[in-house]
Amino acid sequence: MTATKKTDKKTICWNAIVKNESAIIERCMSSMVDQIDYWVVVDTGSTDGTQQIIKDFMAKHKIPGELVERPWVNFSHNRSEALELAENKADYIFLCDADMTLEVIDPEWKSQLQGAPAYSVIQKNTAIRYSNIRLVNGRLTGRQRYRYWGATHEYCDSIEGNGTSELLTGIELPDFTDGGSKSDKFERDAKLLTAEIRKLKALEKASEAKNKKQWKKVSGIVEKVSSNAVPSI
Repeated sequence: MTATKKTDKKTICWNAIVKNESAIIERCMSSMVDQIDYWVVVDTGSTDGTQQIIKDFMAKHKIPGELVERPWVNFSHNRSEALELAENKADYIFLCDADMTLEVIDPEWKSQLQGAPAYSVIQKNTAIRYSNIRLVNGRLTGRQRYRYWGATHEYCDSIEGNGTSELLTGIELPDFTDGGSKSDKFERDAKLLTAEIRKLKALEKASEAKNKKQWKKVSGIVEKVSSNAVPSI
């Protein structure tokens, strides 16, 4: 399904993963309500009613979209899954987390969207300002499409691995860093990184088994890694 608003400007699809964001999600959505044409949000297990808040808010403002529920794996897996679901829903996919807001500097900022595969936006908090890819071309195909890499502290790049982005100056993203995933950040990150290390060790074992032509063992290890199961080594 594609965006339904009639406009000569580029259409925008808001894309995010959320979990237990009921305290802040309306702040995020209110900041972009007059800037987006469609939305695709993936909920990874909210128990506080976040899902219904999003659906009710968007219905009230008559913005079409999709709320999809998926199990939590890690940041790159779930963000990439959400990004894939948003492809071809609008000209550009706007990657904005629940604990951010959209600050419009130039009301004509969409005129800057001239076909680049991705655009970086200034993301800021009380301590730092930096650019980060926050808009991805929704019409890309094949290995030109963008995905996320890294179980945590993830980054966005093309599947090909040579993606480029241009700096978009018409908007900025204040980051309040108060999202639902922040409460157990250090413990969560430690678990995610430990799982990635175990996967790398498993792939080393698979390589050794391949050299010994132990194909059944290779297949078993690769299947576990591909399914995001953490192998025991």
